[in-house]
Amino acid sequence: MNVLKEYYPLYTEDYFIADLWGGRAGARSYAMSQRALYNLLHKENSRAFFLRQTHATIYTSCWQDLKDRIAEYEEQHGVSLNGVISYSDNKSGENYAENLLNGNTLGTKGFKVSSGNQTASLKSLAGATDLYIEEYDEVEKEDFNKLLLSLRKKGAVLQILRAFNPPEKDHHVWGDYKLTKVTNDVLVEIVLKHSTKSRDEIVKIVDQNNKPYYMAVPRRANHLSINNTFINNYENLNETAIEQYEKFLEDDFHYFCTTILGLIPDKGGHSCYNDYDDIENHKDREIKSHEVLHIGMDFNITNMSAVIHVHEGDSDYAVAELTGLFDTFQMCEVIKERWGGKHQIVIYPDASGQNRKTSGKSDFDIIRSYGYTIRTGVANPAVRDRINEVNTGFRTKKYFVNRFNCPVYSEALKKLKYKNGEPDKTSGYDHVTDAGGYYISKKGKTIKMNTGR
Repeated sequence: MNVLKEYYPLYTEDYFIADLWGGRAGARSYAMSQRALYNLLHKENSRAFFLRQTHATIYTSCWQDLKDRIAEYEEQHGVSLNGVISYSDNKSGENYAENLLNGNTLGTKGFKVSSGNQTASLKSLAGATDLYIEEYDEVEKEDFNKLLLSLRKKGAVLQILRAFNPPEKDHHVWGDYKLTKVTNDVLVEIVLKHSTKSRDEIVKIVDQNNKPYYMAVPRRANHLSINNTFINNYENLNETAIEQYEKFLEDDFHYFCTTILGLIPDKGGHSCYNDYDDIENHKDREIKSHEVLHIGMDFNITNMSAVIHVHEGDSDYAVAELTGLFDTFQMCEVIKERWGGKHQIVIYPDASGQNRKTSGKSDFDIIRSYGYTIRTGVANPAVRDRINEVNTGFRTKKYFVNRFNCPVYSEALKKLKYKNGEPDKTSGYDHVTDAGGYYISKKGKTIKMNTGR
C-alpha cells in the first residue's frame, strides 16, 4: 500500500485515539480508508465501523473511499480481493464488509438516525475494536462520550481514528489538547512554506490581519495527532487547485489560514462572512423619503429573499429585508405595497432569473412588469468573488447592516459556513446572504437592463 510518510505513525505507533486534521487536501479521508482496509486484511480479530454524525452521509464518503482503496490495492499488488473481501453496496442504508478468510468485519453507523435529533442505538458497537470517525468536528460531545462507554470488549486493542477540519478553539475536541497562540513571526514562516510569494509580501499580509490563530498538542501520551496540509500531498494535486490556494491567500487570508493551512481560529471558524461583526458593522440607518432603494434578490419558490439597501457617500447600508416569500409575484407585490410610488426601485437579482419558465414568463419579466429597474450581468459573479467583496465591505467599514431591521440577514451572515470548500446550502442561511451579496457584487459593474414601464 502506498502510504504517505506523514501517516506512517498510524501503523508504527501505539495509540488509543489518532486525530487526522489540518488544512484542505491533506489526504485525511484517503489515509483513514486506507487504514481501514489494512486492518480488514491484516489485523487480528478486528471488528470495525465507519461513523459520522448522520448515517446517510457515509455511503458517498467513507464507503465509496473504501471501495476505491480496494480497487487501488488490487491494481498495485496485481491481485484480486474477490473471494477475500465480501461487501454490500447499499446506497441508502447500513453497509457491511467481511474478510472471508480471517473473519474481520467493517460496518457503518451514524450517531444520529438522520438529520433530525433521533439518536441511533450504539449497542452494536459494544464489541468494536476499531472506529473511523469522519468529520469529527460535526459530532456532539455527548454522543462521543456515549460511544466511549459502549466500547467494552475485553482483551481487545481499541483504536479510534478521528478526521476533521479544525473547528473554533472553544469546540469540545480541543479539550483533549493544549492550545498555543500563533505569533505573527511563526505565522509568516508557516505561510512561506505554502506560498511562492516573497517574505516581504507575506509579512505585509500577516501584519494587516487582526485575527488570532492557535496550534494544538495532545495532552495524553496515547493520543496521536497528525496535522497535514496540501504540502504533504502536493504530488497528488492538480496544479489548478494549488494555484487556487494561492488566490485564497490574496483574497481571503482568514479562509486561507483556517481552511488551507488548518490553523485553529479563535472565532469565525469556517464562516463565509468572517469579517462581519453585528456590532461593528451595525448602523441604525432607516429608509429616508424618496431615496433610491437598491434591492438584492434571490429566487427560490416558497423561499424568496431580498435585502433592501441604500447608498450614501461611499457606504452601503442594508436597511430592510424580505424573507420566506412564496414567489416573484408576491415579492414584487410586497415591494410595491411598502415602497412603490415613493422610491425609485432598482433590483439586483440572481442572473438565472432571466431564464424563461414553463409559464412563459421569466422572473425578470415579472419584475419588469412592475416597472422596476433591473441591473445584472449575463451571469452571476463567482461565489467566492461575491463573498470576498461582501467581506471587504465589512472589513473596510463601507458596508453596514441594521441588525434590528434585518435580523434574518444578520443571523445568516454570522452562521453560514463553508462545507467542502463551498457555502453550506443545507443550512438554509445561503438564500438571504446570496440576495445581499448580489447587490454588493453587482453595483457599479453591471449592465442596466430593461426598466419596464
